[in-house]
Amino acid sequence: MSLLLATCTFVVEALIDASPAAVLAVLDDPPAYMRLNPLVIAVESAPGGSDMYFVTDRLPVLGLALKLRYRVRYTRVAEGFDADAWAALATRLHNELRVEPHGAGASVRETVRMTAPRPLLAYARATAEDSHRDLLDRLKRRCEGR
Repeated sequence: MSLLLATCTFVVEALIDASPAAVLAVLDDPPAYMRLNPLVIAVESAPGGSDMYFVTDRLPVLGLALKLRYRVRYTRVAEGFDADAWAALATRLHNELRVEPHGAGASVRETVRMTAPRPLLAYARATAEDSHRDLLDRLKRRCEGR
């Protein structure tokens, strides 16, 4: 157990009125998918790896909009993707997004495990959870053609 870092996990879910194949097709374009996150303002391919990206977020902190650039490994798996993010101040995220059939549509579940400095964990979790909930809402709208 680290005195400086703490870890938490959260889950966000959405039911989408589109086939799992249609949802998975959106995930096959990682930069476009990542840009559905309301904090993300840029996604660039990282040199040397087709699964590595540099992502830039605009984070609201004490009334200021700070830009944060970090590295992400996006690994597509049959039923979704796994992603690992390495951000500033030893903040790490491991995301597992899974798409399953649900009636005529799809169920999407994202599990996020976050490690961050103890004093920042509550803010980081709340910010990430809100943005990932919004991301799944945007994914739903895109897949449903709205």
